[in-house]
Formats: sequence, C-alpha cells, structure tokens
Amino acid sequence: MTISWDIDPAGTRAVLATAAADADGQNQAAARLGASLDGAGTVVGGGLVGKALHEYAEISVLPHLTAIAGRSNRIIEGAAVALTAYVRADADMARQAQASASTLAADGSGLGRVSGLDGGGSLSWGGRRSPERG
Repeated sequence: MTISWDIDPAGTRAVLATAAADADGQNQAAARLGASLDGAGTVVGGGLVGKALHEYAEISVLPHLTAIAGRSNRIIEGAAVALTAYVRADADMARQAQASASTLAADGSGLGRVSGLDGGGSLSWGGRRSPERG
C-alpha cells in the first residue's frame, strides 16, 4: 500500500485560525465562568456555602479549564510549527530539484550523451586507454 499526502498550507492556516479563534472563545467563556462563580460566592456570603463554592471553583473547575486552554494552545502552536517546517522543506526540495535540473541541462550529463570516450572511441581512466583497445 502506498501512502501519500498533500498538505494544503492555505487551508491548514485557515483551520488553525479557526481553531485559535475557538480557543479564544473558550478562554473568554472560562473567564466569564470564573467571574460568575466569584459573584455567586459574594452573594451567598462567607459561610459554608460560599466556602464550598470557592473550593469547587479553585479545586475542580479552574484547574481543568486551565489545562484545557493550555493543551489547546499547545496543539495549535505545534500544528503551526509543523506546517512551517513542511512548507520550508517543500521549498528546499523544490530548490534542490531545480538546481539539479539546471546542472544537468548545463553540462549535458544525464541527457543520453556518452562521456569518457577518447577520440578513438575507447574509454579512458586517468589518461590511460582501456586494456582491450591497447
């Protein structure tokens, strides 16, 4: 089985931009949730319910939201770094192929021309004639 792929850089950048916007929206929602929990804690006062609400936010909700935000950002940044490396490698390979093609065209090698023959039609090695032609 042959595996091949073709990454569309423009399409990938669009997906990453959408993902980044969605992550920003999640971060804003998390900030609003934190503010709402703070507001609820103020309304219920400093008693047992206020303390329980504060502990719920600090121990249960906020660490998970922070982890989700961090993970989302690392995924988006990692994908952007990988895309940049892919685009650079693709450009490098294209430059190398173009340079190789230019070299072949300039010196005629690889174009079906036999080289290494002396005027008499025999191969030469370091200025010596091949043994069969003497």
